[in-house]
Amino acid sequence: MEPITYNKPQNRRSGSTPVPEPGAKLAVQRRQQATADAGRKRTDHRSASASGPVGKTRAHSSAARAEPVLLKLATLVFALLAVLLLVRGWLNREDSIIVAKEGVGYYLGIIGASMILLLMFYPARKYFKFLRHFGRMRYWFRLHMVLGIVGPLLILFHANFSLGSLNSAVALVSMLVVVVSGIIGRFIYRQVHSRRHDHHYTYAQIRQDLEAQKQVLNRRITLSAPALAIIERFEAYLRRRSGFWSHLLALPVINLKSHEYANSLVRLVRTQVYTSPEYRALSRREKKYLYVKFKGMIERYFFSLRRAANFAVYEKLFSLWHVLHFPLFIVLFFTAVLHVIVVHMY
Repeated sequence: MEPITYNKPQNRRSGSTPVPEPGAKLAVQRRQQATADAGRKRTDHRSASASGPVGKTRAHSSAARAEPVLLKLATLVFALLAVLLLVRGWLNREDSIIVAKEGVGYYLGIIGASMILLLMFYPARKYFKFLRHFGRMRYWFRLHMVLGIVGPLLILFHANFSLGSLNSAVALVSMLVVVVSGIIGRFIYRQVHSRRHDHHYTYAQIRQDLEAQKQVLNRRITLSAPALAIIERFEAYLRRRSGFWSHLLALPVINLKSHEYANSLVRLVRTQVYTSPEYRALSRREKKYLYVKFKGMIERYFFSLRRAANFAVYEKLFSLWHVLHFPLFIVLFFTAVLHVIVVHMY
């Protein structure tokens, strides 16, 4: 990784002209901002009836910010329901009345197999132009993930969580391998794609984001020498992981060390905010606000630093996963077709 420079602590008492203390200046700025915000709110309240488009724009912005939260909540609920159904089915497999060859069990197999077949539309959406007009790619991807979980879950209930005959065992194991591969691919996908727009990152974009986070950190926090040493030690550790396999095996350790170094830096900054003469004019509430703000900046910066260091590894893993996942799905398709033919012949 390229070395990154930071603001060094400056002597604020140099020169003959008295300089206002940053803490006092910050307190005055925050009070002025609070007064301006209060006046703006009163003005907006008086002119609410005459500002329909503005209100709609603000509502749309709030809805856009709330969408990731709702998506995370829906994903969590969906995952919990899937796990609960999986556990319940496994624990009651001996007492289940579902039979694969008839009734509910038969139709569960038909619906589950149809869902797995529909998974082919997601890669087809990428390669066939006429399909590109039907919805955004991220919605297709979400549908692909839902079908990839619900379909195999129905197949497991259809099979009553048992392997059965040889052809059904081969089909079931192939399906489980594809599901595990898909979950791994989902994790790798999130490391190289934007969480908001689902477009594939480039290394230049990752570095640009890291530089932006560095500038924010430089502009808002005057880091002490021990704080700078923490960042430099973490960067030196990342530079030592130069090879692909070395970096791949060290990924869990890199994540742990990233949180460790970030927490150490947060503790130093907290001590600086609460004890340094630089911020003595601030009230305790203002110091807490400033500390929380600085903590968020530090965590975002270390996240960007870690992502820039790991990007090349995850991008290569994503390419290798693409090569492996599709042949696994083809094997699943043919084993499932063979299973259906054998079941209906005998």
